[in-house]
Amino acid sequence: KNEMTSSARTMERCEGKEKVKMVGIMLCAFAGLAAALASVFGKFAGSDFLSMSEKRCQRLGVADLCYNFGAPITSLLRIASVASLVASNIVMTTSFTRAMHLTSSLTATVATTSVNFSCTALLSMAVFGETLPPLWWAGFTCILLGQSPSNCF
Repeated sequence: KNEMTSSARTMERCEGKEKVKMVGIMLCAFAGLAAALASVFGKFAGSDFLSMSEKRCQRLGVADLCYNFGAPITSLLRIASVASLVASNIVMTTSFTRAMHLTSSLTATVATTSVNFSCTALLSMAVFGETLPPLWWAGFTCILLGQSPSNCF
């Protein structure tokens, strides 16, 4: 009877550790997504993507508004982008640090980097219409294939 009780306790402990590890992996995914969003906000803040150009204003039907308030609107959008960049980096760092406490540092680093690369690729295509060269995809595939299941889970 004592062996069964001891065995049951051991199984409960293992199940608890697996749940903690799964929370750590979820935090890694969240950190990777936050890092990808930070790169999008950084690109918004430092590029002409947010500028209220004359053509863009005419397409939106707000040419008069842009003429009068284009520069302040662009400045506010840039400030909001920088603030979002900082907030995304804070969320990413916090999530990554917590993930390292719940999993190994190797698991946290590999999982976060993989999610970051994946989300960055998808966001760059969806938001900016960018295409990634085949060499980028080949390198990314090598990164994913280089992860052994024993290191990640």
